[in-house]
Amino acid sequence: MYRYCPVVRIYQIDKHPDADRLQLIKFKVDGTWLQLVTGIHYALNQYGIFIPLGAVVPDKLAEEMELLGKLGGYNKNVVEALQKRGIWSNGLFYGQEGPSFNPKWQEGQDVTEEIGVSFDESRVAVPDLSSGN
Repeated sequence: MYRYCPVVRIYQIDKHPDADRLQLIKFKVDGTWLQLVTGIHYALNQYGIFIPLGAVVPDKLAEEMELLGKLGGYNKNVVEALQKRGIWSNGLFYGQEGPSFNPKWQEGQDVTEEIGVSFDESRVAVPDLSSGN
């Protein structure tokens, strides 16, 4: 599991097979391809920040993402895995158009501190994907 928030670039976008208003974005972190389910407002080659499972999102950032009080954990501020129309999404994507994104940041750069995210291992729920559900 990742314990930092890197700047990433969207390399591929696919339609969600079961939802018109969702898409699958693909990007690399440490040479590994990852996929998230997002709304259809992101574009190919767009930069953003990958916020992984277990991240404790500060209120300011959650508000910018319209997720204030909608995440997991006791304080509703922890990123948890979600199944969106049958496809798991294991993190969040914060796009470069957001006010907390600095255009001087480079792909691969760890911006965890800059965006105020922290991690608490005891507050993350990881789904059992072995059963296929």
